[in-house]
Formats: sequence, C-alpha cells, structure tokens
Amino acid sequence: MNGLKVQDFHGKQVIDSRDVAQMVERDHKELMKSIRLYSGYLGEGGISLSDFFIESTYITAQNKEAPNFLITKKGCDMIANKMNGKKGVLFTAAYVSAFEEMRQALTAPRSPALPDGVTFSSAVGFMRLTRRVMLDMGASPFDVGMMIKQAMTMGFKRGVFSNEAGLGSSVMVHSASNVKEPVVQGMWGIFEVFFDTIVVCTLTSFTVLSSGLIDLDTGEVLSSSTGASLVSEALSEGLGTLAGGFVAIAICLFAFSTVLGWSFYGTKSCEYLFGTKATIVYKVIFIVCIVFGATMSFDLAWEIADTLNALMAIPNLIGVLALSGTVFAITGNYINRRLKKSAGTHDTMVTPMLSFDPAIQKMQEEALKTE
Repeated sequence: MNGLKVQDFHGKQVIDSRDVAQMVERDHKELMKSIRLYSGYLGEGGISLSDFFIESTYITAQNKEAPNFLITKKGCDMIANKMNGKKGVLFTAAYVSAFEEMRQALTAPRSPALPDGVTFSSAVGFMRLTRRVMLDMGASPFDVGMMIKQAMTMGFKRGVFSNEAGLGSSVMVHSASNVKEPVVQGMWGIFEVFFDTIVVCTLTSFTVLSSGLIDLDTGEVLSSSTGASLVSEALSEGLGTLAGGFVAIAICLFAFSTVLGWSFYGTKSCEYLFGTKATIVYKVIFIVCIVFGATMSFDLAWEIADTLNALMAIPNLIGVLALSGTVFAITGNYINRRLKKSAGTHDTMVTPMLSFDPAIQKMQEEALKTE
C-alpha cells in the first residue's frame, strides 16, 4: 500500500499533511512551513487557497488540538514539483494512485438501500448505519472508534465538571439543608443534575446550532470562537451585542459562586479531618491556588481539574455502591409512607427512616407528627 489515504472533505478529495510527511520522510512541522509559504504565494496571486491547501486541526494522543493541512490533488502536484529523485517519483505515484482509487470509488454504482438488517429502532442497526456512513466518507473503522471514544470521554469530563454527579461534593451542601425527609432533598439533587445537563446544556446547544455559526449540512464551525466565546457570539447574533455582555457577566458570577462552593466543600472536609483550627490554613492555601489557577494555561487547568475530579469520583462511587442498599431502603420507606398513603395502600405501622443518628431520628419523628 502507498500509505496515502484520500478522504472527502465537503465535496473535495484531500490527503492529510501528516500522511504526506510520513510518505516523503519529512518532519510534519517543516512540511507545514513549506505549505504556508506556498499559500502565501497563492494569496498574493489572488488564487483560491482551498483549491490547493485547507487549514485544519486534529486531536493528538494527549487529547490536544494541533494544526495540519488537508491537501488536494493540485496541492500534491505543487509539493511533488518541488521534489527531485526517488522520493519525488514515489510520492507522485502514490498520490496519483490514491486519488484515482477514490475517483473510481465515487463513480462506482452504489445501491441506495441500507444493508440488510439495519433498523433505526435498534442500537446495533444504528451502529451499522453509522459505520456505513463513515466508511462512505473515507473514514476507517479505527477513525470511527476514535471519534466515539473522544466524544464519550469529553462528555464524561465536562458532564462531571458541570453537574458534579458522582463526585460526592454537592452532598455537603444538601446535608446542610433543613428538611425532615432525606428522600425529598435527594430528589432535589437528582433534579439539579437533570436541569443542568438536559435543560441548560440542551438549550445552549440549540442556541449555537440555530445562530448560523454552524453549517448544519456539514457540521463545520463557521467561527473561530470556541467554548463560552462561541455561545456569546451565538447569542449576539440573535439578541444583539448586549447578549455578549450578559454572557460575560453571567460567567463571572458563575465562576465566583463556584469558587465559594468549592471553598465550602474543602473547609468542611478539612474541619472533619483535622479540626476547626486547620480550616484557616486551608483557606490560605485555597486563595493561593486561585491565583495560580487564574494564571496557568487553559489546557493545564482543564487537565488538573479532570484528574482531581476522577480522584474524587473513584472512592465516592465505591461508597455509593456500598450504600445503595440503604438508599433503596430509605426510598422504599418514603414511597410506602407518603406516595401510597393517598391510594390507601400504605402500611400504617412503618417507622420513618429519617436519620442514622437516634437523637435526630427522634426529633424528626416528632416534627412529622406536628404536620
């Protein structure tokens, strides 16, 4: 095999600059420098750059974004013209053969029907359909698997950071509430995760998708902005420039409330482990860490946050599994006393499960009797 893989990019057949660099045994950064030089010449001549080279990015093994170029057949011709000897001949033969194979694949008759057994009502059918579409676009099964892996990984990371589900942190806030029934506060915790993830994040995505900053046919982002900046730009497109200022103020307030929240979490943990006096030392360290966090690189901040979140989640999830029986028992107790009561099917002899502490249990039982 020639080592060059042609892929379809918005109707254009292109080759990744990384494959070209490997083929001609050249450093990728040096090849990119040459391509940028060629692009400058083309720009000065008023020639469309996209007919030769298309700037793009890829995700490295360290899950970071890095630049590359997608090279058309004309671009390959230009690179080959600058090469002499054996490497030039082999590269020319390789890319000509690769583009010819792609042309034959595109012009070959293809049945519009989906493979047998593919249905939209089954997960297996969906995966087969996805694989078929990706392969038709020039992606290998490995590429498809990596795309799914990266999407799931990023979803877990940002989901946990957004709603704290599974970290065991928000329980410290919920435990400070003044409620008689622990199940009621637990339901508020579940609602918090649902509203944050399903409602807020979904509305945010719809805002970006309907703003015109995303090509809905290809999925290409038509803006150089990313993250919160992209959301701000999307709101500005629909609601005017004031929307961008609103997002900036909202993010500032969210960040400030997050700092206060995590300070509270750490203070309570430190107080439990080392006593009240140790919390002063913790607060000083926390303030110093805020300074470092505000000045370090964006990628490093995310990596540290993701790592620490994972370290919190692992022991907490073990504890959740160990206490799952207790949770089921308390929930069943509440359902039997409260929800079944209106239907007349409840057990009047059931003792409420309100606290593990006997004193608090007795106090809450007396409070329930006064309702």
